[in-house]
Amino acid sequence: MKITDILKKEHIIADLAFNDKESVLKEFSDFLEKKGAIKNKEALLAALIEREKLGSTGIGENVAIPHAKLDNIDT
Repeated sequence: MKITDILKKEHIIADLAFNDKESVLKEFSDFLEKKGAIKNKEALLAALIEREKLGSTGIGENVAIPHAKLDNIDT
């Protein structure tokens, strides 16, 4: 599987409104819910915050690929 198989162009935010990690993750969760990509933004946000505690998903140059595992996810 290639990253392009799961990373969709329409799910990328190029210009974020916030700079701190938790606000960025909230913005990302809200964005995905508005796009119809997820149904439970609160569960995603909690999972993303927990994932970030394990280690940053930032890859440098102000770029990150936030991700997390969710047990019960419809979309």
